[in-house]
Amino acid sequence: DDADETKLAALRHIFGLSKVSAARVYEAAAGPMLRRAIEDAVSGALSAEAQKKLEDSRRDLALPESVAAGIAVEAYSRKLGVMTPEGAILSEDQSTELNQLREFLGLSISQVFAVHKEFCSPAYRKSVREVFETDGKVPDEYWEGLVKLRQRLVLSNEVAEELFADEAQAKMVHFGKKALEALEKSTTNEKDPQIDIADEASVAMRALELVNFCVNARVLVPQMVEEELADGNKTMVETDVYTVGTSLKGRFESRQLADLYREYLVEAFQGSDQDKNALLFGNLKRLSLVLGLENDIIRTVHNELGATIYRRYLGRVLMDGGDIGPAELAFLDTIRETLDLPRKRCDELVREMKLTRVATLIEAMFDSSNLNPKEIRKCVAAAELFDVDLSNDLSVPKARLEKMFIIEMEDLIETGELTVDNTDALIESCEAFHVSEERATELVEASVSKRCAGGVLQATACLRRGSMVETVNALKRTLKYAYLSPTAVEVPMVSDKEKGELYMVFQSQLMADGADDADSQADLNLLKTVVGLAKEE
Repeated sequence: DDADETKLAALRHIFGLSKVSAARVYEAAAGPMLRRAIEDAVSGALSAEAQKKLEDSRRDLALPESVAAGIAVEAYSRKLGVMTPEGAILSEDQSTELNQLREFLGLSISQVFAVHKEFCSPAYRKSVREVFETDGKVPDEYWEGLVKLRQRLVLSNEVAEELFADEAQAKMVHFGKKALEALEKSTTNEKDPQIDIADEASVAMRALELVNFCVNARVLVPQMVEEELADGNKTMVETDVYTVGTSLKGRFESRQLADLYREYLVEAFQGSDQDKNALLFGNLKRLSLVLGLENDIIRTVHNELGATIYRRYLGRVLMDGGDIGPAELAFLDTIRETLDLPRKRCDELVREMKLTRVATLIEAMFDSSNLNPKEIRKCVAAAELFDVDLSNDLSVPKARLEKMFIIEMEDLIETGELTVDNTDALIESCEAFHVSEERATELVEASVSKRCAGGVLQATACLRRGSMVETVNALKRTLKYAYLSPTAVEVPMVSDKEKGELYMVFQSQLMADGADDADSQADLNLLKTVVGLAKEE
């Protein structure tokens, strides 16, 4: 009573005790008394008389409410422990008995959550595991049963969710290990280009098992939105936005989870069954959630895989000189949308592959020493088709550009496309190979000088063999070059006699062919310059 309290305060002052120390001493002395009072009260019938007697003891001992409640919880805990040996599930009768005990001791449900978590968690875990053993979608009555069990076991929502997540994650780890085992096999064995995702050992199927479990076990719960029907009524429909209860993040290495996600995508793109591929793509978002992948990791995987797919696909399209038309662009857009790739990055990949295609043609031509007009025109045509500049975009060395220019120019001369009266083709070559007008003139003159000297020597060799037809043909080819730049012609080392014979053979052939007098005379006059005949000769 008040008098006792006053005396105790005075005694505390005399002994020099702090309030905290004094309270601790008091609790040590009065606590056992309250424990005995509670034990006596609960050992018999929980009558109103017994409850009043207990309340009087609590009031008379005047322990702090928190201390008194803690002692009451201890008594409740002992009773609960007796009812739940080895994780046994509380019966309905036991649950009713505990409710009465809580009311008798003046305890609220929140005050006993901790002890129920300690003694009843094993039973709830076991029930959750039994629910997870159900194949396919878990019936609603199972979930309703778990809710009722949680209430009977007096588990808080937070604790129940925590236990549920732990058991779900353990089951997810089981599926995750199977998927990673399949991934390891796929990396050690030679893989077929076409993946059969119906194969139980495939990475995609293993990962899909994980996703299906999470959906059926309500680890993944779709958010619902209200939608108006055609008749004006409203209904709730699922969205593609999910609430995820737990994931495999932290249970495996991040690298392993990223590799699993990447291989799942690879199989989805390479699968031979389009319906199954669509199924895999439809579960892609769910898989990323249950794996617990960060957005940065997902973007990295998408960018790397997207770039690989783009390069491989475009490589096949461009290999035979094909262009990227509407059909190809539509396919690439599907890839971009599926992987949520930035359009700018995709455009860069397309441009990169065009540049690579032209660069590859040029490198292959030079590496194999297969420099000929046909291959050069193939490179130029590809560059024009893909809007690639050989110098500005590919930085092709000047020496290579001039080499291609010379071969192209000499072929134009040989075929008659390039003449002194028609230099359009030469101008186009200058633009394609970045050869200036001055430099083109130098290269033409050098080629004329070389080809004319060589042509006369070849004609002389044919003349010595007595092959008049070959002699004339060699001289005709030589004159094609000489017409472009007569001043560049250098007199070859041929005897005067052979010069005259070359002239006469060519003149005889012109007469036999009935060539126009003006053209014939022009050819003969130029031939004199080419072979080095003086006017008198």
